[in-house]
Amino acid sequence: MSEKIKLSSKLPGDESVNGLDAYHDDLVKDDAQPIFIAGWAVARRVIKDREPHGSAPSEVPVLELRRVEVLGTTGTIPQPVVAAFLKAQETRLNREPLPIDEMEPPKAHEVLDDEPETVVEMSGRAAKPRNRRPRKVD
Repeated sequence: MSEKIKLSSKLPGDESVNGLDAYHDDLVKDDAQPIFIAGWAVARRVIKDREPHGSAPSEVPVLELRRVEVLGTTGTIPQPVVAAFLKAQETRLNREPLPIDEMEPPKAHEVLDDEPETVVEMSGRAAKPRNRRPRKVD
């Protein structure tokens, strides 16, 4: 998880600028494919930490998506979009990036707990599911 930048949980409410809502039914399926999105984000606010710890910065912007569209799943993204994305990563990293269908860099000796996530109904509202947290394996 990034210590330098956070994402706001708010998404645009207007369907003319929020292309994610159209994918709701696909995203709730058990076999949902990762989606590739493009969008515009702005710093909604800046969190100021008077006592930063470790390498954490003293100011952390919280980004809010203002416009977002789904460009496809890992197997359906147009090739020019894939090329532009990988070129941007290569320029930023100054090395060859991960393949487009790999979501995260491999982590040595780390696995997810096998405990399934659950959602609890409370007064007609769904509680937040527990996050699956990585744990170290010896």
